[in-house]
Amino acid sequence: MELTQPTPMAIQKLYNQLTKGKVLSEENIQKVHTLINDSLKKAERWGIIFKNPASLVDRPKAEKKEIKVWDVKEVQTFLKHAQSHSRYYIAFLLALTTGMRQ
Repeated sequence: MELTQPTPMAIQKLYNQLTKGKVLSEENIQKVHTLINDSLKKAERWGIIFKNPASLVDRPKAEKKEIKVWDVKEVQTFLKHAQSHSRYYIAFLLALTTGMRQ
């Protein structure tokens, strides 16, 4: 993408290339979009460009990944093993019993 005249089509083409080639993860492509959009927004505010072309491009979507959450039996098995084999047992117990993020 030329920095002298970024267009919505050029930005979209960049996203397509990054997605198609699996160059970056979907989350990182979103970060690229945020960086480009914020930079061009600042350039628009400073009068360097008339309109922010990134604002005309849809933000790339990232699929939510399903997170495997342990059931009670798995937690009990883990804690039983950690109690006899890990010096971090208390930390694990605290994390698992205080609503650790899923």
